[in-house]
Amino acid sequence: MSGKLSLQRAENIFIAVSCMELFMGLLRMCRVTLPFSRYILWAFTLIYAAVAAVRHYSRLQKLLFVILLAFGVLLYHNTGLNKGIRAVFYLYAMKDVDMRKFFKSMLVVFGASTLLFAVLSGLGLMGRFTVKDIRSTRGFNGVRYSFGFESCNRTMAVVFLAMVCAFILHHERQPWYVFAVVTGIYALLFYLTDSRTGFIVGAAVIAGMLCLRYIHWEKWADLVFGLFILSFLLMLVISVMAAFRVENDLMARINHLISGRMTQLTKYSCDVKYALPYAENWHLFGNGSNHNDYDLGYIQIFYYYGIVPAVCYLACVVGAAVKAWRDSEAWKLVLLLGLSSYLFMESLYFSNFVPVDFLLVYSVSVLWGDYGKEEEGRIYHTV
Repeated sequence: MSGKLSLQRAENIFIAVSCMELFMGLLRMCRVTLPFSRYILWAFTLIYAAVAAVRHYSRLQKLLFVILLAFGVLLYHNTGLNKGIRAVFYLYAMKDVDMRKFFKSMLVVFGASTLLFAVLSGLGLMGRFTVKDIRSTRGFNGVRYSFGFESCNRTMAVVFLAMVCAFILHHERQPWYVFAVVTGIYALLFYLTDSRTGFIVGAAVIAGMLCLRYIHWEKWADLVFGLFILSFLLMLVISVMAAFRVENDLMARINHLISGRMTQLTKYSCDVKYALPYAENWHLFGNGSNHNDYDLGYIQIFYYYGIVPAVCYLACVVGAAVKAWRDSEAWKLVLLLGLSSYLFMESLYFSNFVPVDFLLVYSVSVLWGDYGKEEEGRIYHTV
């Protein structure tokens, strides 16, 4: 009994600290300076390590932990980024956590933070309530609403993540009017933010969840898994071709369809011109010069974190999709497809705050276990 209680206490601490880190990450999206944030995150890492220490792992999982931690240390040595170390402790601390409680807490943070930032930015106390777009055809004569966040795309991305949390919690019993409300809110936010990527991906996820909810078919998991693999490979191939500077009519058309994001790869925001995101600047474990930001998320992973961490990242996502397919959980595949598609178009999840990297967190949650287990029905391990 004492082992069970200690694990429950560790779980509650983990979720509470995760919520605090998520809130800090959302504040950074609003360009809010957080004093001593680096030291706070290292303190959080120690807490995640303590929680991970009371979990039970197989020999293979322990071996994988050592390998991933070594990769994280190499990333830190090459770039000064500690996320590789922090992410390993965080994701291992997620094992045996009640995922329903975890994502319910995430949903509360997403919703409350977005409302708080909108109010504060409207009062002129933080962030930007509106953003002026140089393209007069976007938004209201070039005016788009960001509600405190750095950009309108970030606002829509946070709302998208909140919607994903809602679907995780209520995927089996979602009544039609909830879908109607979610669709209405999404349409309203698209009207205000004019974030086309967020709207398109969000609408696709809503349509997919609607089909799963009201059309009963045994092969849904096979179909969605096939769509996931096809889409994932296509987006990865396009990204790699762009990174290798492949130029032809097809790539030009794709660039036009994705609003010139390939053209953006020629630009830089830091002082070092040569550190562009092309393949010749990719390194095994990142490079300290690679600090530019680009929308094409798959390229950003390889460019910013390095080839080895990027392969581990994408392998985790594919592994989660395979597990969901084997478990015949089509709804998980729909959410993974939506999150990975968002990553292709927007690198909004790149942050030193691990919970903000929602695709990675959700993929690991799928790999670790099942959803919806009652507290008394869960199995606890003691060490």
